[in-house]
Amino acid sequence: MQVEARAPGREVGAAADAGPEHRPRACAVCGGRERAPFWQGNGMTLLPFFPLASGMLTGKYRRGQELPSGARLQAYDSYHDRYFTDQALDIAERFLKTASDRGVSPAQLALAWVLGEPGISTPILGARNLDQLKDSLGGLEVKLSPEERAKIPAVLPGR
Repeated sequence: MQVEARAPGREVGAAADAGPEHRPRACAVCGGRERAPFWQGNGMTLLPFFPLASGMLTGKYRRGQELPSGARLQAYDSYHDRYFTDQALDIAERFLKTASDRGVSPAQLALAWVLGEPGISTPILGARNLDQLKDSLGGLEVKLSPEERAKIPAVLPGR
């Protein structure tokens, strides 16, 4: 069986063999939530990247403080314009409090949340050093109930 991955009105991937021996397939698309019925119905999974929203959910970007030198939001205008908004800062502050209240790092909470989403295969972490990688991987041990997941502040689609 052949399945062609398409988003409304445009192609997002090449035809992929979706036979049982090839499931699950990873499909890296932005806006995956609204396309979830398509990719899940065709044996594909989402391959998310930037689970920490380019650092917004780490706590290194704070309202009223100068951006850290060399950080993505300081180095790239497109990241800054997309993520450094009042709405995103509000969400980040609530997310950081949730992680602190739970006794885990923001990276661990983010990974646990992403891995708990239906249809996620393998998140791309984006750690810049071994300490960040080790911290993030601690999220593999964090289990969230549906009630806990529902309370975790999340960045809205399109951000």
